[in-house]
Amino acid sequence: MGLPSAQPPSPTGASHRSNDIISIPLSQHSYFAYGSNLHKSVFEGRRRIKPAESVPAVLPGWKLTFAQPGLPYSEPCFAAVEPAAEVASSSSSNGSSLPDCHGVVHRITPSQWRYVLETEGASGEDNEDHGYKVVQATATAYDGRQLPVVTLTVPPKIKARLQGRAAQPSLRYLTLIREGAEQHGLVPEYRAWLDQLEHYQAVAFGQRVGALLFGGIAFTSIFPVWAAVRLLRRFTGMAAASEDRTSRWLGRYTALCFATVHHLHELLRPLLGCGVGRPT
Repeated sequence: MGLPSAQPPSPTGASHRSNDIISIPLSQHSYFAYGSNLHKSVFEGRRRIKPAESVPAVLPGWKLTFAQPGLPYSEPCFAAVEPAAEVASSSSSNGSSLPDCHGVVHRITPSQWRYVLETEGASGEDNEDHGYKVVQATATAYDGRQLPVVTLTVPPKIKARLQGRAAQPSLRYLTLIREGAEQHGLVPEYRAWLDQLEHYQAVAFGQRVGALLFGGIAFTSIFPVWAAVRLLRRFTGMAAASEDRTSRWLGRYTALCFATVHHLHELLRPLLGCGVGRPT
């Protein structure tokens, strides 16, 4: 399958040349979304973020991977973008077969961006113990514009929790990405590539036990805290996200929880089976 790498289709009559670099006002952020934030029900619905503009684009030199560890046996991993050179040298994926990452550039306010960081586990401190790390890049919009963007990658220390395994996302999570790609009109070749990705399945008895065990941990220790903070933001507003004491505490707490569940997974994996995907 011939996959597009860095040159998206340009509609007839595009108002910008492909080498134009568009300056973004300081009062705005251009956030390149590639995972569940592609889906309108997540970004505009659950997170209540209404972008001023959402532009389909490709991120040349960056690959979509599933290198962000999640909850073993049920939500094993989440999406991340990684530099092509790092993916090519990784033992857990065939970087040469991956297309450049396609997604959507959301133009949002600084307070909305801070809320994105909080909900993605990238808030609090500039600390590689936390889930995501902010990086800057240049996206190529489908109309040819060159857009400076911020996006999220996975720190090496966090990725290392997968122990080199080829992690597989859940069907629920992968469906959000596929449907979001369709909603924003990402190129058919990229959507076809998404469609052929495999999802994690807890098929063995031990894996099904693991899903119940780790799901119970999440529903008693992680999800209620996230829900409480989301409710708090309805009163404090998004401007407080990523800056106040609650946000800093949430980042540390979430980091501790996921470090703990992955340590527990390594202890139980010989008994229950792998909870993240295929061993390499």
